[in-house]
Amino acid sequence: MGKGQSQEMNTLFRFWSFFLRANFNRKMYEEFRNLAVEDAREGARYGLECLFRFYSYGLEKRFRSDIFRDFMEETLNDYDNSNVYGLEKFWAFLKYYKGDSSRLKVNPRITKLLEKYQTLEDFRREMFPEAYGLPPRQRTISEHRGSTSSSKPGSTSSADEARRNRTVSCSADLHHHNRA
Repeated sequence: MGKGQSQEMNTLFRFWSFFLRANFNRKMYEEFRNLAVEDAREGARYGLECLFRFYSYGLEKRFRSDIFRDFMEETLNDYDNSNVYGLEKFWAFLKYYKGDSSRLKVNPRITKLLEKYQTLEDFRREMFPEAYGLPPRQRTISEHRGSTSSSKPGSTSSADEARRNRTVSCSADLHHHNRA
């Protein structure tokens, strides 16, 4: 079984995302982060998306400057790999954070990247341009690596699977961040 195809690992990623928000444990967090990043390098993004949800919602609950720095680092890594999911979660965190915003020393590059996004809809438009009548977005490096050479009708590549997973997790997150 390849990266991102184990229901047990996906369950563990989901568990870590929720559990660590209230019960932070450095060793557990580091394992979560390392495995999520490793899977994402292989084209399986579910763990990384869980990590971004941990960052966004967990830092809203209890701010930790070291975790915030990791959030910025992974956001930039994700963006550099042609994904905006991390940037979207970072934007949402900044929008909903109720704590002392003077504690937030945001990386200037992230600030610059966020200038073109005013709403969640702006992220959706970039992630799913076809739904807005725009040309398709460029495939990510991981989607290229995860492609199959099969051209059989009805066959799906791991990139197609990753896109479906991203759509599901993005939709689920809308419920949380559409709060008043």
